[in-house]
Amino acid sequence: IQLNKALTTLLKRNTYLVDSAFDGEEALSYIKQFEYDVIILDIMIPLINGLDVLKRTREEGNKTPIIMLTAKSTIEDKIIGLDLGADDYLSKPFNSEELLARIRALGRRNKNEYQDKKEIKYGDLTIDEINLLLACNNKSIELSNKEMKILLLLVHGNGSVVLIDQISRDAWDSESYSTNENVWVFISYLRKKIDSTFVYVTHDQTEAMTLGDRIVIMKDGFIQQVGTPQQVFDEPKNLFVASFIGAPQMNFFDADLIKEGANYFVEVCGKKIPITGNKLDLLKQKGVESQKIKLGIRPEHFVVGKKGDTSIEVNVTVNEMMGSEIHVHGTTEANPQVIVRVPTVSLDEGSYLDQFKVGSEISVVFDSKVVHLFNENGINILFGDEETPVEEKKEVLEETIVEK
Repeated sequence: IQLNKALTTLLKRNTYLVDSAFDGEEALSYIKQFEYDVIILDIMIPLINGLDVLKRTREEGNKTPIIMLTAKSTIEDKIIGLDLGADDYLSKPFNSEELLARIRALGRRNKNEYQDKKEIKYGDLTIDEINLLLACNNKSIELSNKEMKILLLLVHGNGSVVLIDQISRDAWDSESYSTNENVWVFISYLRKKIDSTFVYVTHDQTEAMTLGDRIVIMKDGFIQQVGTPQQVFDEPKNLFVASFIGAPQMNFFDADLIKEGANYFVEVCGKKIPITGNKLDLLKQKGVESQKIKLGIRPEHFVVGKKGDTSIEVNVTVNEMMGSEIHVHGTTEANPQVIVRVPTVSLDEGSYLDQFKVGSEISVVFDSKVVHLFNENGINILFGDEETPVEEKKEVLEETIVEK
């Protein structure tokens, strides 16, 4: 690990873009996914040793120049590696300048082949890494060296989420000044040039981004959900995401989901309300059983009406004008804090706030087609996944985003 980190620092200081792998399995994964100019491979790596990685790489037809590092210096060991397809051999300990010279030599030897493969295609982008050019939307765009490094990191991620810390680490060498703000300055330049939007959400001082119109919800350094803003708004996977998206945030009620034959109901505040539309179809498809739930309803999905069999009564505690809406805060039997958004256009003329006096009671109804149902573990019954842990470590960001 120490050698890996030292080599990574050395190469970045010499303007190379580097991917680091700490075992043979990770190395093979990188080699299969991406094209490299040179691969430096230590024989003594865990899980799959360097010689086996070399052998598998060559068996798959990959001709990328490979330098083998080894603590062994016998002729026999070098012959084995060279016979398996290594291009060069370096015994540890070695001089860093010698390693850089060998990398340059292999780069020159591979120059013609590299020139043929200099273009990278990703969606509607064509990237010319050598000449720092980008073809997008029928126009050719010049990029700075830093913009190219950031773009390549995102493209090499193949649609996966990339943490800002990773961009800061890999696009800047260790001696350069880089803060998250500095990174976002270059990202804003890149965004304007390719006419694309990088959508991200920060939480608990963690930042992430991806190439395309996607939103990343994180908590305590763990990804909670990735999707378009509309997907995340309509289909939050858990309570945290549901409460994070939308202003004011979603209301949550203690309730019961009741299955009666082919029908489903939610029982909340003493009222039994039938579920209809797409939500009913999904419940049937999943064969969901009766259970205690958290019922989620967004403030804008309430409609003020008359007291009846399907209404919820709210005791008003605060009312406030918010532009063309009134935000009514109150309490119910199933939730000590409820917010209702009321468009003023739907109210009688006069003093709008007087229609929602503090201490009064109002009745609200909602369309069951827009409710959200969360189980006792906080997972969305219809759109969450109980089998996949909600908290996915940020060090292993494998959640794939729909292609741009």
